[in-house]
Amino acid sequence: MSYMNDEFVGMFWVVNNDLWLRKTPLDDFRKTLKDNFKQRKTITYRQAHVVKWTSWCKEFDYDQREEHFMYHPRGRISYFPGSDKFELVIDPCLKDNTSLVDKILDECGLNRENTFLVTQSDDQSLHYVCHKCKPESFDECGRYIDLA
Repeated sequence: MSYMNDEFVGMFWVVNNDLWLRKTPLDDFRKTLKDNFKQRKTITYRQAHVVKWTSWCKEFDYDQREEHFMYHPRGRISYFPGSDKFELVIDPCLKDNTSLVDKILDECGLNRENTFLVTQSDDQSLHYVCHKCKPESFDECGRYIDLA
């Protein structure tokens, strides 16, 4: 097994080129889940973007106005115990930003050899796709428009 004591799962936004990252040590899950740790399919940050958007805006002193939590690029770092691999799911407009990807990997104690980089632009879903990648889904104030 290749784990270190300083590997993390987490979630993030990139707001005005600033990385807002929150993470949890993978060892916390190992200690909590004990024997069930390896039985889990996925280990991921415990909170959802939709739940944390308003509180993170206050924490980072950002005036969100009416912006929807999906407005800014975002992503998530998860771990798969069965394969001992990590997954960095990232907004399509960030995937070619190697300095940002490297910063996220570095801050989470990960490396490219052990981490899959995933974007969700191919399936046209809105998950982890911001206003730049799917502008028809947001109005001029950053509010989400339900096109369904």
